[in-house]
Parts: sequence; structure tokens; C-alpha cells
Amino acid sequence: MGRTVPSYRRVLDDYVERLRRAARRVGDPDVRRDLEELLNHAHDLENAFVEELGSPEEEVLLSLTLHLLREVKRMRLDEYSREPTTTR
Repeated sequence: MGRTVPSYRRVLDDYVERLRRAARRVGDPDVRRDLEELLNHAHDLENAFVEELGSPEEEVLLSLTLHLLREVKRMRLDEYSREPTTTR
């Protein structure tokens, strides 16, 4: 009998779980917490990658990058909104 090919979701879940296990072994608690928080966003682009047949590694990398970009943009907006307005 042939072997069953695992679903994209299963392969992605397995990859993220390996990353979570590695994150738990990081010595610095702040870095460990940040990694674990980031990994909560590892599935953000899953539907797009299933349709495009991307790899789980690519999906995780882009999902985490997208999350970080959103955070930077949010921080910039927060900073901009706190700046005093100048009158001429």
C-alpha cells in the first residue's frame, strides 16, 4: 500500500511545533517570550500559501515578517499621533 501524503496544515503545524520546542530552549526569558509570541502568528498567511503551493517554511517566515511590519507601522502611527503639532 502507498503512503498518505500529509496535508499542508499538518506539515505547517509540525514545523511550527518544532520552532516552539526550540523557542522553549532559549535561555533568555525575554527572547523566549518574544519568539513564542511571534509564533502565534505563524498561520496568518496559511490560506494564501495553500492555494499557491508554497512551503510551510516560507509561510511562517512571511507571516512573522508581516506581523513585525504591522507592529512597526502601529508604533510609528502611535509616535506620530503623540507629536505636538506646530503652528506657523
